[in-house]
Amino acid sequence: IKLSDFAEEYFRRLADKMREAMLLRKGDLHQLVEFLDVSAIPAEIAEKLDLLHELFGSARPHEGV
Repeated sequence: IKLSDFAEEYFRRLADKMREAMLLRKGDLHQLVEFLDVSAIPAEIAEKLDLLHELFGSARPHEGV
């Protein structure tokens, strides 16, 4: 199961339990990042995200794209 599918199902069940509308679908879950306390991110995750940032930061688009 993809993490986004798992997260959407979790929030759907939470909304059902609270008898509220589900406000975010899996395509919108990235909006929750701004509410995250950066110090709560495990070091291993921060390291992986830093590596991805470095990788994509040095990537250049192909010609004709």
